Amino acid sequence: MNQSLVTIGNAPVIYADIARTHAEQALGLSGRTSLFENAGMVFVYDEPTSPTFWMHGMKFPIDLLWSRGGVITGIEERMPADGGLALYNSPGQVDLVVEVSAGWIATNGIKDGDSLRVQWPH
Repeated sequence: MNQSLVTIGNAPVIYADIARTHAEQALGLSGRTSLFENAGMVFVYDEPTSPTFWMHGMKFPIDLLWSRGGVITGIEERMPADGGLALYNSPGQVDLVVEVSAGWIATNGIKDGDSLRVQWPH
């Protein structure tokens, strides 16, 4: 799986695996036992969409950032590990979703309206 570099505001760079295909997005981070500090996953959508996420099969809690056009449009913090059938709906149409370790958003003071930039691999 390829990695990108994600920059949000003045926070440390996130080293993110890229989930582009439906299969990669369905799997997401499930099955992993943890993330390194400043690591995550970026879900890429070719067209703006309103995805729904769930935590089925997750072994650790995460934070999630919804984004459109390079701007954070919504935040979910401390989504619980294996949260059963709880669903997390995007706050509108998005073109990127970034998952990071739980607490990363609070630690780095991320908020709606912050800029989000992705450096894609060559």
